[in-house]
Amino acid sequence: MSRGTARGLSCPYDLPLNWGKFMSAVYRFNANKIDGSFLEEIKDKFAGKNIKIVVSELDETEYLLSSEANKVKLINAIEDIKNRQNLIEVSLEDLLSAGES
Repeated sequence: MSRGTARGLSCPYDLPLNWGKFMSAVYRFNANKIDGSFLEEIKDKFAGKNIKIVVSELDETEYLLSSEANKVKLINAIEDIKNRQNLIEVSLEDLLSAGES
């Protein structure tokens, strides 16, 4: 899927999809990144059209699994944990001393 950068935002978004006379755009980013330029982009992209804006919280697991590369890495990591292989062991002392530095 093509990715781009919304004007004024440094986060990825899906490019608009055209289905006949209908156009759809899905934006995924942290709510703290929304600013006036984002609203201006929506107004420019859908000028003169009636639109519906739906806001929903993105499930982190769904997001992480949406990339095939991430999905494979996560599944492999889960298998490694189940099989107790490719693990890095750290002592409690090392963790505590790392927090002090």
